[in-house]
Amino acid sequence: MLNFTLATDTITSSQEKINMLRDLFFRAHPMRCPQEPSRRFPTGCAAPIPLPLLTNPGGSPKIPLEMPETPSPQRSASLLPNILSLSRILLGVAVLLLLPRLEAATTAVCLGLVLVSALTDYLDGRIARRTRSVSRLGKWIDPISDFAFFLFIYISFYRVGLMPLVLLLLFLARELTMYGVIRTLYTIRRLDPGARLAGKVKTALQILGTTGVVLLLMLSLRGLLGWGALRTATVVILSVLIAVSLGSLPWYVLPLVRSPRGR
Repeated sequence: MLNFTLATDTITSSQEKINMLRDLFFRAHPMRCPQEPSRRFPTGCAAPIPLPLLTNPGGSPKIPLEMPETPSPQRSASLLPNILSLSRILLGVAVLLLLPRLEAATTAVCLGLVLVSALTDYLDGRIARRTRSVSRLGKWIDPISDFAFFLFIYISFYRVGLMPLVLLLLFLARELTMYGVIRTLYTIRRLDPGARLAGKVKTALQILGTTGVVLLLMLSLRGLLGWGALRTATVVILSVLIAVSLGSLPWYVLPLVRSPRGR
């Protein structure tokens, strides 16, 4: 009889601890507390019903199986880098729509959009590393967003007569080779698709070069630079950018050659 009484007291004490833990949880998370009676909580929050008791061998209570999970802020943080990367596509579309107007005001807006794009390109990688949310998907989204952004900018340059068609086609050939062939082989051979140093240098130069072209266009629209001088300067700048872009390809091909399946 004495043993039965002690066992009953232990069970009651453990059940009270579980109810106390659940009460504290609902106080910290009021949105998870049902205000109206339900099948799971017939009495609402005022009087939580007993849950199936789960105890360790020593009699200490375990967390009930029906305890609601707390949403992790890490999940939200992991989405931010990809959102920043994808925003560059929208920025590129805005430049494509505004720059061909050849107005000083809209050109100034385009300059701001290019600078915002550079900021997002810096922040997406930094946030991903600080939140430990670097992923294979993010390593695809980031360069594809860069490609889309610069494609829209180069098309806008071509539309206003600042970029020769041959340079635009060379840029497209390079990017289609990169994403249609090289990165596809990276995925098949399970290689890291992250950007190499040459790719980062190429992106940085593209940002500086496009910023310079937009600045020169602003000067021309304000009558401070002739159209002939503007076109000559932009062709030189864009030729250098395309040459650097093509020259970065070997740094992505070498890992494929050195991989076991590439021999």
